[in-house]
Amino acid sequence: MRVVLLWSGGVDSTAALYHYLLGGHTVYGLFINYGQLNAEKELDAVRSIMSSVRKDLPTKVHKRFQGLTTRVVPLTENPMTGGEELNHTKSYSTFEVPGRNSIFATVAYYQARLLGAHAVGLGVCKGLPVVDHKVTDASYAWAEKLVGLFGVMNTSVKKSLKVVLDTPFVSQTKADVVEWARDNNVPLYETWSCFFPSEEGVICGECPPCLERAQLQVD
Repeated sequence: MRVVLLWSGGVDSTAALYHYLLGGHTVYGLFINYGQLNAEKELDAVRSIMSSVRKDLPTKVHKRFQGLTTRVVPLTENPMTGGEELNHTKSYSTFEVPGRNSIFATVAYYQARLLGAHAVGLGVCKGLPVVDHKVTDASYAWAEKLVGLFGVMNTSVKKSLKVVLDTPFVSQTKADVVEWARDNNVPLYETWSCFFPSEEGVICGECPPCLERAQLQVD
């Protein structure tokens, strides 16, 4: 199977990369810069992990990785505040982009059609309750509805060009994903999660992804 993987350089999407490569699938990485404060740090992580894939995995495995495409999808206005510029503070309520993963998935569908890929891969999973916040577009129910949307988009496409959504970790917890990643030698230390790094590139230690990493002792 040829898969376009939405890859942010974080724990979940990097675990998904190894899931597909070790499972014998061909992977096309897709990184989306939507105006996030940590875009450069995420992209640095992606490039570092790409090097590790080539260095650490057997040739027949790492050759299944077919490179990285970067797309810019500007989402710099916050619909939660009536279109004001996104406020880069340590709060989901001022930084979250509602429907972000849904938007990214449809961009990845387009990319998959361009490349003749069979699937769009997302590494979404159940997060830890480290904050009083629920991400709506990373749940099993959301993924099921997105599968339906892909089905609608495939309606006028001949069978050989249809693209499906694949979410290998959607029913698992973040702890499950981290355990799988450790068991399969995924370089978690090279991943990046922090939403709000300092100008010097230091993690904030306070945002939800930082709290999850600390709780799971990822670093």
